[in-house]
Amino acid sequence: MPSADWAALSPRRQAILARLIDAAFYAAQAGLDPTDSAALATHYVDTGWRDGLDPSSTFQAARYSRATPGMPTDRNPFAYYLFDVVGEDLVADALGDISVADIARLRAHFDAAWYLETYPDVAASGNDPFVHYMTLGWRERRDPSAAFSTGAYSDLHADVRTSDTNPLRHWVLHGIAEGRSDGRAMRSALTGWDDLGTMQQTVLTRMVALDYYRVHIDGAEPGDPQAPARQVAGGRARGGYVTPSFHAARYAATRPDLRDTGEVPFLHYLFRTVGEDMLRDLFVGQSPAVLHALTDHFDTDWYLYSYPDIEASGQDAFIHFMTVGWREGRDPSQDFSTKIYLLRYADIAEAGINPFLHWVGFGKAEGRSGMSSANNFRSRPYAPVITALLVNDAADPLTADAITAVLAQSYARMAVMVAGDPLADDARAALDAGLGRRGDIDLLTVPADEPNVLERATAAATGELLWYVRGRAVHDTAFLARLASSFADGSVQLGFGRCLTPEDADYAVSAEELARRMEGWSRHPTTPAALWFAEQLRAETLTADQPGFLWRRRTLPAEAWHEAAASRHLGLWHLFLHMASGGQIATVRDAVLRLPPTATPRADIDVAQDIDRLAGAVRLFWGTPDADGVAGGAGRTRRHVLIVTHGIFAGGAENLPIQLANALAARGLIVSMLIFKTELNPEMRATLDPGCSIYEADWVMEYGADAFLRDIGCSLIHSHGVIGEMFFYRLCEDPLPAPYVATLHGSYEAASDKELPETFIARIVRNVDLFVYTADKNLGPLLRHDVAPDRIVKMINAMPVDPAPFPRTRAEMGIAEDAVVFTLVARGIREKGWATAVTAFKAVQARHPDRAMHLCLVGEGDEPDRLMVRHGDDPSISFLGFQLRIHGLYRMTDVAIVPTRFAGESFPLCIIQALQVSTPVIATDVGEIASMLEVDGVSGGITVPYSLDDRRFDAGFTEAMDRLIDDGARHALAQGATVLARTYDMDVFTDQYVRLYEDVIHRFADDRKDAVS
Repeated sequence: MPSADWAALSPRRQAILARLIDAAFYAAQAGLDPTDSAALATHYVDTGWRDGLDPSSTFQAARYSRATPGMPTDRNPFAYYLFDVVGEDLVADALGDISVADIARLRAHFDAAWYLETYPDVAASGNDPFVHYMTLGWRERRDPSAAFSTGAYSDLHADVRTSDTNPLRHWVLHGIAEGRSDGRAMRSALTGWDDLGTMQQTVLTRMVALDYYRVHIDGAEPGDPQAPARQVAGGRARGGYVTPSFHAARYAATRPDLRDTGEVPFLHYLFRTVGEDMLRDLFVGQSPAVLHALTDHFDTDWYLYSYPDIEASGQDAFIHFMTVGWREGRDPSQDFSTKIYLLRYADIAEAGINPFLHWVGFGKAEGRSGMSSANNFRSRPYAPVITALLVNDAADPLTADAITAVLAQSYARMAVMVAGDPLADDARAALDAGLGRRGDIDLLTVPADEPNVLERATAAATGELLWYVRGRAVHDTAFLARLASSFADGSVQLGFGRCLTPEDADYAVSAEELARRMEGWSRHPTTPAALWFAEQLRAETLTADQPGFLWRRRTLPAEAWHEAAASRHLGLWHLFLHMASGGQIATVRDAVLRLPPTATPRADIDVAQDIDRLAGAVRLFWGTPDADGVAGGAGRTRRHVLIVTHGIFAGGAENLPIQLANALAARGLIVSMLIFKTELNPEMRATLDPGCSIYEADWVMEYGADAFLRDIGCSLIHSHGVIGEMFFYRLCEDPLPAPYVATLHGSYEAASDKELPETFIARIVRNVDLFVYTADKNLGPLLRHDVAPDRIVKMINAMPVDPAPFPRTRAEMGIAEDAVVFTLVARGIREKGWATAVTAFKAVQARHPDRAMHLCLVGEGDEPDRLMVRHGDDPSISFLGFQLRIHGLYRMTDVAIVPTRFAGESFPLCIIQALQVSTPVIATDVGEIASMLEVDGVSGGITVPYSLDDRRFDAGFTEAMDRLIDDGARHALAQGATVLARTYDMDVFTDQYVRLYEDVIHRFADDRKDAVS
């Protein structure tokens, strides 16, 4: 439910909000009269929260929203916190009968900054510290300030204790006037076991009983279950560590309040900093089996390495994560992502459960995953053919050792090319010997006397990836396998290993020992190109030896080679700029190469002009970052379009984005894709320009959607399904940093009310900059929410014509040359009419027993699988599964049939493809199909009325198919199809989108300027 306005709130909720909005604080923000609390509350509820105003200094809406990923985006964060999270009754009981003046008196004795520092779990949760204390904190015996002890006041005054009254409230409103003690903390020093209370001793005993802690304790008396706990309580440490990660001296150094108290640092940490209640919930509230499982899955060394602030503070890593760290979004190991688990599973986020605790206790058995996307790429099966391009340059020639190392790589699927100057004798001998040892490598040589050696070698390479190697660097045998594994991430375009020089400590370490040290390393550190290049523009980086890199090979534009040739010293960097495109650069630290010293000192070179030229080229690509570090500022001329689609697989709504991406890239735009289904169809993937980087939604969620759009330098988002809108507008609290274009292919109509509630459609309509629709029925959901007329535009679809033939002929398929061939191309779902196609075909066959005919069914899924069981033995029906060459198949087809009753059907691409090769079409009259098949009296097919009655619908297709058994009827419609096909020109279609993009980008920029001014 969206947030109600003030008038719709109940009187009790109005009273609560009026009391809790800090009049002076809010009035200063809003420019209102601070004396009228009701007016301030009304303004906040109706307007202020949407304008980013906070109700008090103790509640920051942005911080709370970040800490509460499950909060609905259309809710007032403060009202949501008070009434949905804390609970209206609890807030009313705590504060409902107190006047605004009394609230002010209570606030005066409450130290918010001290409370958040003392109780980091409250800070991490984003809760209002004052509300937290008044409703929950006092019951947990937390203190509101250093000057008042909740527990001591309650213990001192029996009437307060027995009446279950909030001690601070009693003291401020009554106790001060009665002359009662101010309740200053009265506590004994924690100097050892005997100073601990019963529950504290229980907590410590349960904790050290875990194998995780017990193995660190030496010399405990056998047979005494409390002996290890007594030892730890005495502060005994091994090498300064009381536990595997708690360092007493480091902790004490960060706690000046410990000085001269005589307290044991570890006890102070447990019961002063962390708190007895949280430790009780952890070590007493959880079963030993769960605690053992948690510590087994927790990686202490990784946690301290990843979060050096925790290591420096001396805190216990496991306790920190389990009590505070998970709330701060930290991860317990490289195999579990706290953030992604909460984003994937809204029930866990809404319940406020520690995601790691849930996964260990329940989620793992339920099949839930906490794997970080950034870590699973390198474990995916990925083994492309790689061409190793050995470039021999007289200035830095390939050595025998370097060549031997290349040919000794553990990676199997490798071809080798040699380009440049002739090899020295020993290098040639090493090449021949290596090739002799490996019979699986093909060798191609590019003569040195050819111009543009590198360009020609790149064009001649056959590998999906190209490994560029030059000079004297010696690569470890696992180098290529490790670096290539990062390219399983479709967003990675360029990769580098870790180059060790004689000055590095690891240079002299043997390859075997270094491999042992790096065992288990699987990090996948990547940097978007828009950020990476800005960070590299330093002379010491640009002029350093560049012995090699790995690249997702494709044809580079002529301008790239021209820019490279024009640069005296930094030509390779100009190529990098084009190679990286809109993707990422991977830096894989466990892919190691060693750069031996050279007897020839490197000559000093003047690269100032080259750096200026390169910086100018980087500016054209990515602009000058603005004050917020956002790419796309002054000087940028290249657009980076992010196309959002469900995935890379067969389907019209998926194929069109791929073809549009290719056409845009061919025009020089930087194009990337965001996908949700990660299982790619390899043949469809091969149709996408390799320079179009593929980002996965899970990875983007983990990265942060707002940061992702900024860091990749996104100029415009173009979505091809409501899944894109659902993704961005649920993840992003603030307005998106790039304009948003949504092309409607029918996914709004196909979505259920639960999947796409009206409140969320309203949010989409408010935020999308332009809707492109293909069928009038697409507009229904938008018109219900008063979409502005200047933010909708109607366009047809288009497709490039594939000249390739179908891989099998009629004869090879057993189809007679004079047979009438009907073909269905569709996703394998029932709504696409597979059963109707078979039923109607068999009925027509029965009417014409002497006429040869055949039915081709193209597509994968449950429906063709079901029908194949019944009709797979019929020689007149071919179940062809997935096919790439659809135009080729339609060329050998007489009639295309599209018996769809899919709710989202709008402007089917299969009809365009059939018309483009002059094949007549029989299709259901839904969406824009009728307008596709007849224009100004020219007809390219027959439409069949839509009906939910299966018999009537099947009969309609039977009659239409029967009509087109006649050769003359088919010929007439084929001529019409030829005329209609001229409408669907891919170049014209792409030009229209480019113009739309420019209009939307300029309008978006103008709106941002107006908002700032």
